[in-house]
Amino acid sequence: MAVPPKHVAEAFRTSLPCIRLTGGQGDAYRCGDLVLKHVGDSTEPLWSAAVLGALPEDGYRIARPVRARDDRWVVDGWTAHRFIEGRTASGTGFSQRLAASRRFHAACAHLPCPDFLRHRHNPWSQADRVVWGLEEHLPHRRVAPVLRTLREKQIPIDLPFQIVHGDIAGNLLIHESLSPGVIDFTPYWCPRGFGEAVLVVDVVSWEGACLREMLAEIADIECGYQLVLRAATRRLLEVDFLHRHLGLPDSYLDQVDRYSELAQALAGLAPIE
Repeated sequence: MAVPPKHVAEAFRTSLPCIRLTGGQGDAYRCGDLVLKHVGDSTEPLWSAAVLGALPEDGYRIARPVRARDDRWVVDGWTAHRFIEGRTASGTGFSQRLAASRRFHAACAHLPCPDFLRHRHNPWSQADRVVWGLEEHLPHRRVAPVLRTLREKQIPIDLPFQIVHGDIAGNLLIHESLSPGVIDFTPYWCPRGFGEAVLVVDVVSWEGACLREMLAEIADIECGYQLVLRAATRRLLEVDFLHRHLGLPDSYLDQVDRYSELAQALAGLAPIE
């Protein structure tokens, strides 16, 4: 992965050296009080910069985008945003993170669906389209029975769609005296409440949260249980698509076992419809 070149740092009024940040795709570097991130096509970063630059902060903090000296958002494939203090809250702060996620998504509810989401092609977007019936997919033999368990409990839902952060659980930074910070905004067009459903799946599957307790936390979200089923389906399919398209070793599919346990637990907690 390329490091930020000197002229890019200077364009954003910061200087080298930069420190590579962990997490994500390994393409972000802290340079002073900024984070520089390498991007491919600039369409999505330009949209995100406009959105994040205008959203209010209400129960959460935003890593605000920063313009270059010449007013550009993207310089030779690099973007910049403010570094915000906080730590990844793995295994803790479930209620606080859920509340911040709800507030953030309430602020995003007015945003129209950008065209680039319809054409974005990567394993995560493919998995998402399969969940909402926009693509067909023949799953790997290790994935198929878990997928069947999740789909057996799904019933049709009719909810308004909106922009959601598709990976918010690991991208909320907790601070002792400040509101949670939202980073690495990854927009998806999904039903209202789906961002929180993905958060529930992630903290249960990877952080040891109690499924029953987390479902109780979102009991007031319309079709919450159905959204969690679909969120688990998306995470499961992401594993399948990543394994297939990136040529990852078969051991990568061991993650399916986590989602198998979750699927069985969800099936056992199915509400009477």
